[in-house]
Amino acid sequence: MLKPTHISADNKAVSPSTQSLPFDILSGPSAAATLLRLQVERFSPHFRSLLLTGEPGTGKQLLARAIHKASPIASRAFHSLSITDYLTTRLGATFLYLHDLSLTSLETQSHLLDKLESLLPHSRLVLATTTDPRGMIASGRLRPDFLDRIAAMEIRVPALRERLEDIPALLAQMPWTAPDLTQLQQHTWPGNLQELRDVAQSYATSGKLLFTQPRPANPAHTTLQAVIDRHVITVLEHCAGNKFKAAEILGISRSTLYRMLATAPGTPHLIQPSA
Repeated sequence: MLKPTHISADNKAVSPSTQSLPFDILSGPSAAATLLRLQVERFSPHFRSLLLTGEPGTGKQLLARAIHKASPIASRAFHSLSITDYLTTRLGATFLYLHDLSLTSLETQSHLLDKLESLLPHSRLVLATTTDPRGMIASGRLRPDFLDRIAAMEIRVPALRERLEDIPALLAQMPWTAPDLTQLQQHTWPGNLQELRDVAQSYATSGKLLFTQPRPANPAHTTLQAVIDRHVITVLEHCAGNKFKAAEILGISRSTLYRMLATAPGTPHLIQPSA
């Protein structure tokens, strides 16, 4: 059985302030954690390319690093890049983690497929997305052949609310009172592991539980237009306000983007003409 791997929560160089807060995404007694360990053990030795899906903050990069450590090329460097950055970067045989698949245009996907075909025989690729890829295909935002050509294997990274019983194991390096652990396991964790890390860091310095994310709104009370407006704004923010690039990713014209921003609540500052 594959043993859990201790990795820093933000996947970056660990600063002194976070050294006492390691996260182990594979730890815990839940069915979700058990399935993750089995999938990593099964896929890591043999895969060429793999797709990770899951909500923001669930730890997809953490899982990719665990897969890297269990793979036959664990001695090679682990490179984490956006797809756009990867297309302008030259890399030899390596372990590659690419995020932001849900924010790529069909044209960018074609360029990615062309580049990866020469890379995969000698490297390992893990792609990540926060959006259901089959839904993207159905809506015309993902090439129909993409999954077959690049991501035939898939792991869904569970939300933290699906593995609440793992919280004591995830935070085993810190002392917690029984009431604190009970409160942690009663929270809904809309920010997932990222929120858990923030809460743990705050607790380490203040001794108080301060939840950083409010309870999400009931999806049954959220309109489709609100979901669309939020997605448009998220893409535009990801593009640093570049409306030409945002419209390309969304698959719409800039004039349509301006009309959507004009009707979306709280977006007057985004309507000013720009790139």
